[in-house]
Amino acid sequence: VSLTLNVSVGYDSDVDQVQAILCAAAAACERVLKDPAPAAYLANFGTDGLDRLAEVYATYVFAVLGKTKKCLVCDLDNTLWGGVLGEVGIEGIELSEDGIGRAYKDFQREILGLRSVGTLLALNSKNDHDEVVEVLDKHPEMVLRLAAFNAVRANWKSKADNLQEIAAELNIGLDSVVVVDDSPFECELIRRAFPEVTV
Repeated sequence: VSLTLNVSVGYDSDVDQVQAILCAAAAACERVLKDPAPAAYLANFGTDGLDRLAEVYATYVFAVLGKTKKCLVCDLDNTLWGGVLGEVGIEGIELSEDGIGRAYKDFQREILGLRSVGTLLALNSKNDHDEVVEVLDKHPEMVLRLAAFNAVRANWKSKADNLQEIAAELNIGLDSVVVVDDSPFECELIRRAFPEVTV
């Protein structure tokens, strides 16, 4: 069970301390389960908090990929850029050096760093393939270009089916794959189909 609380946190706050305080408060409540232990996640960062968001994503990805993982498979909409491409078009996606677009661009920079140390990169997105290629090739703020990816699946098929195809194309086991996707629904489908995949 999860609970969403609106908490105002100053931009100069120690985010780790805020999360620790929230977890301690939840743990002290008799009605909160002790196992699993309570966890707190902060979202909706303002402009000054975008660096922290990119740092949190990157820390997670680096930690997971450091444990015998070979390939990072990313979604696109609201993962590598803000917005849904099919709804807002190439000009409408959020990707820039300021505002919320900065978090996505910083995350792309971290992913490019993974590629530079040998991590395979792949895309798995429910989008029109030609529109995706256009963004990757032509959007002026994209850090990750089409050539950065070892496999691309941008279509309307099941993401689990696409993931299986990606692993076969790259000749790796599904246990070597880490998936980053903003959709809890898609993540759960992949977990159920392939428990060995880190989602």
